[in-house]
Amino acid sequence: MRKLALLVATATTYLCFAPSSFAQCNMTVDGEPSVARTGPNQARATATLFPTAIVGTWTVTLRAKLLFTPSGGSEQTVQDQPTSFTWTSSTPTGIGSSRSVTASDALESHGNGSYRSREEVSAVCGGFPFTISPKVSSSMAISRPAYPDYTVAGKYLTYMGGQSGTYTTVAGTQFSNTVALKVGATNGASGSATWDLIQSSPGYASLSCTSCTNPNLTANKESDGCLVYNVQVKTNYGGFRSEPLYVAIERPKSTIKPSSPPDLHEPVLGGGYLSQIFYETRGLCSGQGSLKGYSFNEVFSNIDNTVDTVTANCPSSRGA
Repeated sequence: MRKLALLVATATTYLCFAPSSFAQCNMTVDGEPSVARTGPNQARATATLFPTAIVGTWTVTLRAKLLFTPSGGSEQTVQDQPTSFTWTSSTPTGIGSSRSVTASDALESHGNGSYRSREEVSAVCGGFPFTISPKVSSSMAISRPAYPDYTVAGKYLTYMGGQSGTYTTVAGTQFSNTVALKVGATNGASGSATWDLIQSSPGYASLSCTSCTNPNLTANKESDGCLVYNVQVKTNYGGFRSEPLYVAIERPKSTIKPSSPPDLHEPVLGGGYLSQIFYETRGLCSGQGSLKGYSFNEVFSNIDNTVDTVTANCPSSRGA
């Protein structure tokens, strides 16, 4: 219980003033602030107040403040909503005369962190102002939805010139021109997910749909370099967006001559030679290893039968 008091006559329990009207004012109040997650994906601070004793006519201002502390940051007020009303000696005391006010904000505006509600009360009786110490609620932690991911672990988006199929490196990584996506953990987000595609400039990738469960993400060209994340994909819950899936689009980039196995040159029946010349196809990120089971064209461009370097299309870790 909190007490507002303005009393002219002598008393030991109230603050005493001496206005010429000799009017008596005193009031005790109760109430608690609270904070909650509400739809659609908002944080709401509520301040509630009710009188437990009233003498005099009081103009009361009740204020709800929504406080937010970002991860690793300092607390700040993000929404502030007041309401004013009048209570008199004839106002019934108790919870039936409760007044409340709310202050809300979209979770998207602030992202990961924690929220609290702060309740502030000020009042005027007989021309004299009075305030009481504010109350603050416990905190409520909020996390963005987790990043979406590929439906098949170890399968990554790679520009293959539009070719279908999956190619595997000697390390077991799978590359495909199109990959299917799945949502990550909602972390309490409400509603159905839609899909947002963010690109550093248009043309790197495309989504088969934006309001579906498992859209296909297709590579339209390679990223600007190894582990250059020109593409991000997010799930969107009514404006509350997930953490991003960072996508660096690989591609087979060059062929190199390995140290083994050795090339084979054998005569064939009727004259001439049968030659087996071994190459490895590497991507933008050479650390992924060479592709296997990957076909490319040889172009014999001069009498020495030199094979031109073939460029066609290879990613990395999570989101590469």
